[in-house]
Amino acid sequence: MKVVVTGASGLVGGRLVPALRAAGHQVTGTFHQRGPTAEAERPLDLCQRGAAARLLAEERPDLVVHAAAAANPTECELDPDRARAVNVDAVDALARSVRDCGARLIHLSTDLVFDGGRGPFTEEDEPAPLSVYAQTKREGERRALASGVALVLRCALVFGQSASGTRTFNEWILERARAGEPIPLFNDEYRTPIDDRTLGRIVSGCLEVDLRGTRHCGGGERLSRFEFGRRVAEVAGLSLDGLESTSRLAVEAVPARPEDVSLDSGKLAAELGLELPDVRTALSWWWKDLASHEAHASQPGGGAER
Repeated sequence: MKVVVTGASGLVGGRLVPALRAAGHQVTGTFHQRGPTAEAERPLDLCQRGAAARLLAEERPDLVVHAAAAANPTECELDPDRARAVNVDAVDALARSVRDCGARLIHLSTDLVFDGGRGPFTEEDEPAPLSVYAQTKREGERRALASGVALVLRCALVFGQSASGTRTFNEWILERARAGEPIPLFNDEYRTPIDDRTLGRIVSGCLEVDLRGTRHCGGGERLSRFEFGRRVAEVAGLSLDGLESTSRLAVEAVPARPEDVSLDSGKLAAELGLELPDVRTALSWWWKDLASHEAHASQPGGGAER
């Protein structure tokens, strides 16, 4: 299939492009501020009037995966107008353009559309977003679904290997551990983290099955951030001494942090015939790949070949 991935210079989009190419699809990745890269070749400002329509008229894709977003909750609180422009208005324009060119849309949303009151949440639970980021992502879901050609995937916290090696939660933990710095982690904030490899398999599977509506896209295990940190330390063979168990209530956070936005992703897994791995298994894939990459880079000439 011909696929366009927006936000291909970002954390999630940048991992989806090679995953979809490995599955045999012809993929064009777009970027806004970062890029160009091997994953993100084409510039695209989704807030520019008519930009999405022009690109899709040129590319004529079968499907668009929309991974671009204003995704920093703090920045969204400080600049709600920009958050709305990117997460709502641009989604509306893109979804209409996808429909008009006869393609399908997979729109990536977030588990933070829920208030955290009683996870794990199913697709039948009513969202109650707390922050500007979450509110605009929820409205973006509505705009995407109104096109009639969209599948909304509410994604949980994504972990694995980023292009920079520093952007995922597990990489942040590893970086601080190697530097001997303390690692404060909340013991009362729960997610269902999903690794980049499994997310890529899910999106690839959704290309083959014409799903519409909303599906939850999390991992197979509900963990607090502190428990996740323990898993990282165990898989990487790190000391647990640097991990500090703290409460999210002890931190004055803007926006407020929901307690439990864990997702029940059983419906999507069943539709695609996938088994969601536990966090330790998925982290072991990341660690094996990272160890192999670092061993190659340390060899003479290895760094120049990357």
